[in-house]
Amino acid sequence: MWREQKMQGIDILVKENGSFKWKSNKVTSQDDIYKIVGVTQEHITLPHNIYLVVNDEAEKEPGNINLMMLWDDEPFSHHPVFGPVFLTGVTEAGQFISLTDFQKKWIARHLAHVALKNGMNVLAIDLRNGGAIA
Repeated sequence: MWREQKMQGIDILVKENGSFKWKSNKVTSQDDIYKIVGVTQEHITLPHNIYLVVNDEAEKEPGNINLMMLWDDEPFSHHPVFGPVFLTGVTEAGQFISLTDFQKKWIARHLAHVALKNGMNVLAIDLRNGGAIA
């Protein structure tokens, strides 16, 4: 949830479709967020007060997979994410805040390249026990 920030905005990490890179971005308004993921948003709660914010409509009309979420080594313990996404810090009250250095390091340790059965390679957020680097 966005709440107008009195400062110069909040620092987030943005991942666009077709890219393996995350781009650092500063958002200063709700309109900035709409430009990234659209008006209908959903968030996936990650450890350490991190939200992965996705376009809810993209989930309903899947195209190319932008990101995978990995929970376990068991079958069906993964979830594809479609459309543009961003990562942000979040307060206990659910307000978006800038990512801390600790959160950015946690994210970096939990990213992995995954080869899908169709031969496509995608980036994944690895939430298995030790993450990508156990």
